[in-house]
Amino acid sequence: MSQRQTLNDPTRCPLCLADNHCVVAVGEAEATSCWCWTEQVSPSLLQRIPTELRGQVCVCRQCVVDNHRDAWPDLPTVVQMRLSRIRRDR
Repeated sequence: MSQRQTLNDPTRCPLCLADNHCVVAVGEAEATSCWCWTEQVSPSLLQRIPTELRGQVCVCRQCVVDNHRDAWPDLPTVVQMRLSRIRRDR
């Protein structure tokens, strides 16, 4: 399979080419849920999808996670600081 064919494969992430685990893409037309329906996907990540594929293919969970990590690299530190303040103020 060529990279172009892989990019057009609705079961593949257009960013890393891994399986996107989309229940709709694998033919579960009556699907009532998919992992992505509960995830927040940033507009910046969606902008990385090639224009001609937007709205036709799904990114994978790992790309969503990696994008969150890149967007909020200090999040664990911020959370720890807030938890410390909450504990201190009790």
